[in-house]
Amino acid sequence: MENMFKSVMKSNHHLVLTILLCVFIVFDIQVPGALANMIDNPIGKISVAALSLCLLSMNTLLGVIGLVAAYVLIQRSANTTGTQAEKDYLPSEAKKKAVLSAMNQFPVTVEEEVIAKMLPMNNQVDLSESEFKPVLGDTHNADKC
Repeated sequence: MENMFKSVMKSNHHLVLTILLCVFIVFDIQVPGALANMIDNPIGKISVAALSLCLLSMNTLLGVIGLVAAYVLIQRSANTTGTQAEKDYLPSEAKKKAVLSAMNQFPVTVEEEVIAKMLPMNNQVDLSESEFKPVLGDTHNADKC
C-alpha cells in the first residue's frame, strides 16, 4: 500500500490526475451535453472503459480511481442525455404486452360455447352428383342482350 503512494508521489502528473479524478468523483460535476452524447453510446462507453484500463496499467492507485471515475462519468452522461430516465420510467415492451393482454381477456360467450360443442363438418360427402335437374324457364331472349 505504501509502495502505491510512493509511486504516485514520484510522478507529479499522476498525482495531479489522481486529484482531478477524485474531485470529479466526489463533487457533482455535470458532464457537458456534447461530451455526454459522445459517451452515452456503446462505442463511447467502450472507449472510456479502455482509457480507464490504460490508467490501470500505468499506476495501480490511479487505475482504480480511474475505473471509478469512468463508471461515474458513464452514469452522469446517461443522466445528462436522459437515457437513464427512459430506462427508469418508460415501460419495456414485455411490460406493455403483459398489461395489454391482461386488459384483453374477455369471457367466453354463448356463441363461442355453441360453436365449440357443434359436431364437426363432414368434408367427405361427394357433392358432384346432384339428385335434381335444373329447369330453365323462358328468358324471352334476355340472354342475347
